[in-house]
Amino acid sequence: MTTQIKYEKPSEFLEELDSHAVYGVGMLEECGFDTSSIPTQTAKSIMAEIEARGLGGWMDKDADPEELMFSGWKAAYGLARHFLGHNPGDAYHGRGSAFRADLDGLKEAGY
Repeated sequence: MTTQIKYEKPSEFLEELDSHAVYGVGMLEECGFDTSSIPTQTAKSIMAEIEARGLGGWMDKDADPEELMFSGWKAAYGLARHFLGHNPGDAYHGRGSAFRADLDGLKEAGY
């Protein structure tokens, strides 16, 4: 089965994501641009990060612990760094604010 390209620009892709959500790497196959800057990690690793922060968070506990996943805010960070050469979101402390700043920067630059 061939995956159809759904997202031509990084900003189109990020507009479908939530900054605090976790997604399976299968979504990356729907992108018609380089996604190698988006860090991926196992579901087990993401759960450990959520628990270590102690600030709450949620992930499907039935997920395969070895499944590769990525988070919305890390995707925005990686894509902004790759396409813009910097991160507008670095000016913010919150993940949601940083995500929106990186997304806006990509949009303004035509990505």
